[in-house]
Amino acid sequence: MPSAQPTCAARIIRNKFLLSGWGATLSTETNQLVLDLRADAAATYQLQVLRDRPISSISLRSALFWEHHHLAEQRIISTPSIDDELELELFSASESFETGYDKIKKEVSANHDQVTMHSLFGPIRDREFTVWTFRVNGVWVTVILRIEPMLFAPAGERFCDRTVTRFYIVDSLPTERESRARLLDSRLPDILKEGGIDLQIKHTPISTPNVDYTWATGHVAYAFSREFMRRLKILLFRRQRGETPMEFLFEPFEEHFDVDYYRELMISASAHYAIEKSNYQVRLALEVPSEKSKYDSKALKRVKIDAEKVEDEVYIRDAHNNRPIVVSIPKGTFKPSEDDLQQPSAVPDCDEELDEADYDDSDYEPDENKSTPLTPIPSPPAAEPVAPGAPIKPTNTMVKTGPVTQMHDAGDTEASVSDTPTPVSKQDHAVPTDAKHEEDVHKSPKETIKYDDDDSKSSTKRRLSDSDAEESSSKRQLKEVAGHDDI
Repeated sequence: MPSAQPTCAARIIRNKFLLSGWGATLSTETNQLVLDLRADAAATYQLQVLRDRPISSISLRSALFWEHHHLAEQRIISTPSIDDELELELFSASESFETGYDKIKKEVSANHDQVTMHSLFGPIRDREFTVWTFRVNGVWVTVILRIEPMLFAPAGERFCDRTVTRFYIVDSLPTERESRARLLDSRLPDILKEGGIDLQIKHTPISTPNVDYTWATGHVAYAFSREFMRRLKILLFRRQRGETPMEFLFEPFEEHFDVDYYRELMISASAHYAIEKSNYQVRLALEVPSEKSKYDSKALKRVKIDAEKVEDEVYIRDAHNNRPIVVSIPKGTFKPSEDDLQQPSAVPDCDEELDEADYDDSDYEPDENKSTPLTPIPSPPAAEPVAPGAPIKPTNTMVKTGPVTQMHDAGDTEASVSDTPTPVSKQDHAVPTDAKHEEDVHKSPKETIKYDDDDSKSSTKRRLSDSDAEESSSKRQLKEVAGHDDI
């Protein structure tokens, strides 16, 4: 019988990105890989049985190992995990402490020049921080240690060359919390001395919100350990910039507990730990269990910490043609622009998802025949009617060719002079016809043109139409004026 059983009482959700490959025979190497990963698979599967099932040591250690592997400097921290039997012997109120203690005792050579220690203490001794999660009388707690080398190892019966400078305990269950703390204060010094680590200080509690059930303490132990490693990432980043303060590492763990969220994070972390351990020869899949699998979906439904459920914010296809959000605007506080008044163009409904090819604009070429729209020039007030044959009176808004620049504002009485001709648009031609205006046109470039005639000040601006015939007539008259020699 193969070690990897085909899914018979369940189905894998079908998708083009997950090719099943049913019917292929597993190789000997693959079967051995499956056998090696059974315990790691159990770490993930156990978390999908009951939401209030106590966290096992293998589930917690797999999740924490995966978090540890994603630190920029993994050797900054030790995350030890011991088997359930040794844990029970060392950290329970039973009389079995001596039995567990004998398992981790160090050995000293006959001439006292060498010490051999349990492998548990290797990483703890060599790394700055230790996050150690274990159960004390069935309650998960987290111990945080900062360990530094001793400058001078004291002489005595027990060899020590390391010392603990920070000692914190995270315990989220208020029931018998003090008794668990006293047990750790009394036993941890003896345990650590077998690794040459001196612990002389008492613990400092890191406060967290309380949980009401023992089964939830494992969820919180994982959540805080994960949070501590997140803070370590910040510390490592800051140390690269020369910053050394670390007090923020030991700040209280302040957030609303969501044990379902923590359990789901552990499912992901432990599953990815197994994937990494297999050298990515296994993968995740979404399975739909049948009744024969004895799967109870109701036992896994999360308990809401917020009574209100907000909708997922996805906006695709038909959402682009709807405007359901209505906001009232106070009177007189908003003046819409032309863009605001334009109606949005309808978005065509597509039956297929767009891919990168739909956005390829490499073949785009601009149409040179299409001109760029220009900003319209505001039209002046309508001119007063002029009798046929009557001379056009000069106004304060005019365009002159040659050395004189145009006057823009009818309220101004002077126009500056420039040697550079000003471009003349179709709508800006004002053609002077009387003799006084002809004399003004040919004044010296350094002189200032003034109009004292009250009628000139009060007269309205006059413009000729944009027709081609009037434009030609205007240009012809300008040339005639510019061509006079009797100045």
